[in-house]
Amino acid sequence: MAKHLGPGTHGTTFGGNPLACTAANVVLDVLLAPGFLDEVVRKGEVLAAALVGLVAEFPTVFEDTRGTGLIQGLKCVIPAGQVQAAFTAEGC
Repeated sequence: MAKHLGPGTHGTTFGGNPLACTAANVVLDVLLAPGFLDEVVRKGEVLAAALVGLVAEFPTVFEDTRGTGLIQGLKCVIPAGQVQAAFTAEGC
């Protein structure tokens, strides 16, 4: 098979094949659409407020919030595995 594939005919890890480039362009079209990032910021603010509320309501479980935008989380006082197990038990 290798004798039929000359340099540049198969692509490389960082070569940017046409499918990957098309997918990247579609993602950029969505990200750069008017209002998209404004809505991400708005949702991130709602999430941050909700997480701050959890820290205030359950200080023996959560001690801080971390992150920004839609990538946020909670710093646990107790082992995170216990928190995860409790959420799982509640069907969350």
